[in-house]
Amino acid sequence: TTTIFNVFASAQKLCGRKLLEHLNEDRDATVAGLATVSRSLCTLASECISAGADGVFLACSGNGVDELSSDEYRQRILPHDEAILNAAGEGTFNFVHAHGDGIDLSLFVDLPGNCLNWNSRRNPPSMGEAASMTKMCLVGGWDQTGAIGTGPVEDIAAETRDVIEQTGGKRLLLGPGCTIPSDTPEPLIRAAVDSARRETS
Repeated sequence: TTTIFNVFASAQKLCGRKLLEHLNEDRDATVAGLATVSRSLCTLASECISAGADGVFLACSGNGVDELSSDEYRQRILPHDEAILNAAGEGTFNFVHAHGDGIDLSLFVDLPGNCLNWNSRRNPPSMGEAASMTKMCLVGGWDQTGAIGTGPVEDIAAETRDVIEQTGGKRLLLGPGCTIPSDTPEPLIRAAVDSARRETS
């Protein structure tokens, strides 16, 4: 699976994180630029699948705190998210990651992906609530800023049990809500894996 950052994230990198400013100053030109970026990302997604990738990990940014409102995201960015996933449609494991704090998960639940991931420990809805909102498999349960990074291992196990209880263990892949810190101690990672095996055996 190949990571692709969505149109919002890619455009932010291209313009020195001034995308919101450009949208305010010259919306039409900026929207046209986003469409150009989207076409490139769609080509990348399609070529990754053709080259043998099982799918894409689409990191969807732009709806977090101090970013676009849900209505603006739905109008300006979401169609490009969908286009990228459709371009990777021959893949068998397309992963949607809703990135950031304060996101509106309802924006992402109908995207054509196989898995949906967000930090449910800090951003509602809960994993249990989200299970009825989408047909995608849910990925999460562990707060990447919490016990999995700092311990104790008992809290990691508690998060594991909790998310399995919320979902009944159905359409669930245990994982963090986002990237865990690069300096996460290996024993804590092993503790997370052990708790998953223990609670699902």
